[in-house]
Amino acid sequence: MNVFINLLMGFMVFAGALQITGGGKFFINIALSLLGHFRGGPAKVSIVASGLFGMVSGSGVANVLSIGPVTIPAMIKAGARPDYAAATASCGALGGILMPPVMGATAFIMADFLGVPYISVAAAAALPAFLYYLSLFLQTDFYAARMGLKGLPKDELPSLRQTLKEGWIYILAFFLLIYLLAWLRVEGWAPFYAAGALFFCSMFRKETRITPKAFIQFLGMTGRVLTELTAILAPVGMLIGSLTLTGVGHSFSREIIDIAGQNVLLMLLLGALGSGFLGTGMTITACYVFLAVCLAPALIKIGLDPMAAHLFIFYWGMMSDITPPTAISVCAAAGIAQAPPMKSMMRAMTLGIILYIVPFFFAINPALLLRGSPLLILQSLGLVALGIILLSGGLQGYFFWLGVIPMPARIFLVLSGLAIAYPEWISTVAGAGGAALTIGILLLWKWRRLIRRS
Repeated sequence: MNVFINLLMGFMVFAGALQITGGGKFFINIALSLLGHFRGGPAKVSIVASGLFGMVSGSGVANVLSIGPVTIPAMIKAGARPDYAAATASCGALGGILMPPVMGATAFIMADFLGVPYISVAAAAALPAFLYYLSLFLQTDFYAARMGLKGLPKDELPSLRQTLKEGWIYILAFFLLIYLLAWLRVEGWAPFYAAGALFFCSMFRKETRITPKAFIQFLGMTGRVLTELTAILAPVGMLIGSLTLTGVGHSFSREIIDIAGQNVLLMLLLGALGSGFLGTGMTITACYVFLAVCLAPALIKIGLDPMAAHLFIFYWGMMSDITPPTAISVCAAAGIAQAPPMKSMMRAMTLGIILYIVPFFFAINPALLLRGSPLLILQSLGLVALGIILLSGGLQGYFFWLGVIPMPARIFLVLSGLAIAYPEWISTVAGAGGAALTIGILLLWKWRRLIRRS
């Protein structure tokens, strides 16, 4: 409750201010104006708009229900299958929880557990979130190319210049929030100042001006959200106390270490299974709190970076949003798309595969969490990004100038991408060699086909 009062409350007020002044429409319009005309444009719009909206909503389901009714029908109209549209919307929505500057209630509790400023958690989560959205963007692009999907006509899209002209108040509010968080370090008051600035600036335009009726609506909406969070976080606090006072957390941690036998990879696999299992029956926040008390100390004790250990269980605790049998976000999106839920869930697992992989990478290599020298961070980011490019091409069966690729090559691209991204030099070199060989064979195969046709 201390975290709720001192940190989280202000960010929920800021999120409410964005919504009541028309921030959701701005996020959709900025994504449409930038990406709507590219191939598979509606899917890319869904990803970007969901990421922007999720930065302030902090909820995958809320994200789907806010952005999905606009983007899902647009994807289907452009030629995408309903299950693909539902999966894209749900994966994009879930990623919003990972996106700074606002990452939902769990990230604030994580900062309290670690004893660090919230901005440190947001900064550490930035590169993994970027890699996740890079994977989504590439997969939607490759899928659109393979299926022959087109973008939206430019005359149906909003003007970028007009969108920025009308939405300058939201850009200003975000920059002010980041400045107050990162430079002045006034975490408790930063969102209140940003919300106040947003309300003040909104009065300059008739379309965004806050009327007494709208302000009452804002108070009601924000009050409902804060009440729901209180109902969640109060028993979570009791859970922390009970685990600490009874000693269950310490004994559970000791037993996990004994089972894993100091093997880091085995410990991570056990942690992933435990987090995923608990996430199917608990909220993300409750799941994280339980594992932060019981599992995180064991991960830290065997040598993992504390931030990496906590982000690892955070990532795996929220997998249930896109993983069967629950997959709440996918069910919400499938309802909008009128698609089979289980088929949509399987498609979402493919699109969101990086969520299952990246936590292992940053747990083993904390450079992805901005730990280490700038050179090491850039090197690690570049290798993982290259691996994701190959992995995305293999999963979707299409790769840049090579076009549609056969199944054996797809398998080799996926394996090569994973090997390159794994933070170990032998696997990286082996993966690079496998990727070069696969691409070389594909080029030779394409060249021979062209000769035969001519």
